[in-house]
Amino acid sequence: MKARPKNGVMYRFGTLYQCYIYCHPQQKWDYVYKGDKVELRYKNMVITITTDDFKGHWLEVNQMEDRYLFKAKRIDNGEWIQGYLYGIWEKRYILWGMTNDIPNMIEVDPSTICQCAGMKDKNGKPVFDNDIVNAISFNTVGKPIRVDDIVVNMSDYNLMLGLNSVNVLEYVGNIFDKKGKEDDD
Repeated sequence: MKARPKNGVMYRFGTLYQCYIYCHPQQKWDYVYKGDKVELRYKNMVITITTDDFKGHWLEVNQMEDRYLFKAKRIDNGEWIQGYLYGIWEKRYILWGMTNDIPNMIEVDPSTICQCAGMKDKNGKPVFDNDIVNAISFNTVGKPIRVDDIVVNMSDYNLMLGLNSVNVLEYVGNIFDKKGKEDDD
């Protein structure tokens, strides 16, 4: 028996070809599994999804897919916003929910886009590329090693491999806000 998705949650399925579906709380979607296909039905709308790698199960994006989460600074007021990245031509937007079946999109500064690194700090806050963190790890003898002001960069494989084994990460800031503070001095 396959689990039915809950309304009011965004889901992802598939591995190579990914499809995101937001199940609005007021909509009563019907899901029909047909082998490697899923038919999503709402009123007179039918969406058929087929992928070679569809596993027939749904992943709740908000809980299980932090690595597809992004943050960036809003164009209109410079505040940080988190959500899913979307691009149209040169413009980039963060999607962060739905209102009356229309996605809430905020235009963001492309130079500040940061992808979630798939790790959380000691307070449960997601850690993103370009964040500055302090790390505490333990060597093989159990002696604590503290490294301060690490800039998270998922393309630096060796550094990130070491961060995955740390015991405590502490969010300090990010390079964009830090640059602004240094310019003020």
